[in-house]
Amino acid sequence: MTRRSTPAVLGTVLLLCCRPGLTVAQTQARESVDVSPEKPVVHPSAYTSDKTGTNPLNFQRTFQLTNEYDAVTSNAEVNFTRFRYTEAFRPDFSLRLEVPLVYAHATIAGNSATGDDDGSGSTSPSDEIDASRFGLGDVVLKASYVPFADHRRGILFAAELAAPTASDDVLGTEKWVISPAVTYAIFLPKMMIFAPTYKHSLSFAGDGDRNDINKGTFDFYLVKKFDKGRQWINIDPTYLLDFENDQYSGGTLRVTYGRLLGKMSGAVISGYVKPGVGVGSDRPNDWSAEVGVSLIGF
Repeated sequence: MTRRSTPAVLGTVLLLCCRPGLTVAQTQARESVDVSPEKPVVHPSAYTSDKTGTNPLNFQRTFQLTNEYDAVTSNAEVNFTRFRYTEAFRPDFSLRLEVPLVYAHATIAGNSATGDDDGSGSTSPSDEIDASRFGLGDVVLKASYVPFADHRRGILFAAELAAPTASDDVLGTEKWVISPAVTYAIFLPKMMIFAPTYKHSLSFAGDGDRNDINKGTFDFYLVKKFDKGRQWINIDPTYLLDFENDQYSGGTLRVTYGRLLGKMSGAVISGYVKPGVGVGSDRPNDWSAEVGVSLIGF
């Protein structure tokens, strides 16, 4: 029988003793990286699969059709039908195009660029008309970017550019309007998100005979999902600051009920209803009502 040399035996023993120690060290290092709760990510994985459209930091390819009716006064009304398409080029960057059709009766129509999503689709009328007007409103392009987000909070920067594309001078502002915005989102327990936003709208070119635009909007967005995320309630108060006309006593309060309606080839169809009221002496309207349907994640 062949006997192994002493150096060979010692080498085998050392190899067997050292190998488990290296494996444990590698495993511990791997686990310390994978489970770190403080590691920030561009898009929280807990929300990436959410296709309800309720998370402002979750970008999905979306087509949306909405209709908003604003009762400006007892004898003045404006209706906005908006077509929106959002393309998520990256998890942290998206572009959205909005094309509005506007119907105005008895008063000048507000700008869809300054009234988007805050219940202030119409502005206080400066000129009244006796007839109705219908046509294309001001087209809006919006860019959104998320520089940071984790499972607890996130920041969103956005900018809207509204072009004076209205087919009639009473259906838009006849101004080029830029609207930068910042959102700080907080992901709360029990499927809640609080995401306050400040947006400032400023005109920089256009018809010199029309009033300039210099407005700020505070939007206090709060959403609660239930029924395993299939339904949600959104409370959305806003406070409006019209620096151009020195009007600081207006706002809106809107409440949204939304739900998932079905699925189609991996995409989700959702719908919502959103009644609202104007608040304050400088309120943009007496009341409003909005409905919408979205195709998300196609």
